[in-house]
Amino acid sequence: MTVFRSRPGYYFTIALVMLATVLVVMDVAVAQEKKSKKKKKKKSASTETRIRVDSVSNFTPTHTNKLGTVGGYYFPNKLGAGWTLMTIQTLITDSGVIARSDTVYMHEEVIDTARFSLQGLPLMICKDFSYRLSKRDTSKTESSYYVDDSIAMTVFNNSVTQKQNRTILVSPLRVGNSWKNMPGDTLGTTIINYVDSLVTPVGTFDSVLVTLTTHGNSDFRKFYAFGRGIVKMIYRSAGPSGHGLVIVTTQMIEFTLPKKQ
Repeated sequence: MTVFRSRPGYYFTIALVMLATVLVVMDVAVAQEKKSKKKKKKKSASTETRIRVDSVSNFTPTHTNKLGTVGGYYFPNKLGAGWTLMTIQTLITDSGVIARSDTVYMHEEVIDTARFSLQGLPLMICKDFSYRLSKRDTSKTESSYYVDDSIAMTVFNNSVTQKQNRTILVSPLRVGNSWKNMPGDTLGTTIINYVDSLVTPVGTFDSVLVTLTTHGNSDFRKFYAFGRGIVKMIYRSAGPSGHGLVIVTTQMIEFTLPKKQ
């Protein structure tokens, strides 16, 4: 899969997809799919219930923002909260030369916390605005999320049981915990570490949670800071036709909370 393309709006697509913490849906070999199904059958009932997202009974609409909860490590669900991510995509040749580089910005702001899913669960609605410094190639969209103490997910068609939904974080937030990105998918994400100190443009954070998603020669790492959400992401993959290296780095460069009334 070639990451670099020249059609207009492509880099916006990358930023939006990464912001929602969704990797491009990839084809998975039949052998891998069968292996995944076998492993799924062997899981205990308690583990199955904890990571499944196809039943509304698995969701508990609580949001305490406490340390150790999914909600505490995801973007704040406070009306007016906003953040800006800067994404730099670079193609490095086999000889180590930067062949191409591009930068795009994504600003997201919480515009509604009183909307509900078809199942009656509270949703966080965000307005997304993507742009370059030239202000060209801009785009505006809306994203819907369901976030509570135990799970964070993107929501499609206003339904928390929609099979297109993407699971972003799942409790317990401990190293080794893993989940499927989509119901029935073989592509998964795992919590691999807690970083003691991570320096970003918006500050230095402790106890930063790190997740890893891999497929073939692609490696996607996300860094979550308590009270801020995703503050950094790094995607690495082989370049076009397997030559060179594509690196997509995203960092939070601005964060604001609504003023207290």
